[in-house]
Amino acid sequence: TTGNLDTFIQAITPESGWRVLQSEGGWCAILEAPRFYGEEEWALMALQSHSVQFQPGYFYDFERGVFLVASLLVVPEVLEIALRRLPFLQR
Repeated sequence: TTGNLDTFIQAITPESGWRVLQSEGGWCAILEAPRFYGEEEWALMALQSHSVQFQPGYFYDFERGVFLVASLLVVPEVLEIALRRLPFLQR
């Protein structure tokens, strides 16, 4: 999962407004999203428009901010394909 986390970190450009946060469990990536949309809107946009699944941060009791959570327990090649599908992470 460490390699997949590194893939997330490398895929997100600083100009995008997204940020990968430190996570405790190591099995998921926590992304802080720009506040253009709420957590649910970002998650639905990723799923409906790009076929990539995230869970909104409120599933994990994040009380403030806009967060998405993604599993790191995926095949690295699948993760790389998913991240390439998300143009809003690379702006």
